[in-house]
Amino acid sequence: MKKLRSLAEELRTYLLRPHFVICLAIAWFITNGWAYLGVILGKVMNWNWLLAVSTGYLAFLWMPMTPEKIITLMIAALLSKILFPRDLDNLRSFSSLRQSLISRNRRT
Repeated sequence: MKKLRSLAEELRTYLLRPHFVICLAIAWFITNGWAYLGVILGKVMNWNWLLAVSTGYLAFLWMPMTPEKIITLMIAALLSKILFPRDLDNLRSFSSLRQSLISRNRRT
């Protein structure tokens, strides 16, 4: 239980870093935000094609077992490495978290 609590603390500190939060917002817009904006714009501008594409994508996202959150976090981690390559604390934290997850998976 202590190791799980430690892993949760590492995950929390990594996810709440300012640079990662910025990258997470960008990644969220890449995976979801455009569709929500498309629904609003499609409704306001009466663009049926945009409304249909956006609602169809959102319906897919809201299905059970859609790996959207995993993909969003992976895009955010990649963006974090690309946009902030000199943020050594972020890179160290990411490497530490990755090692913790790998070693935890090997034990189970």
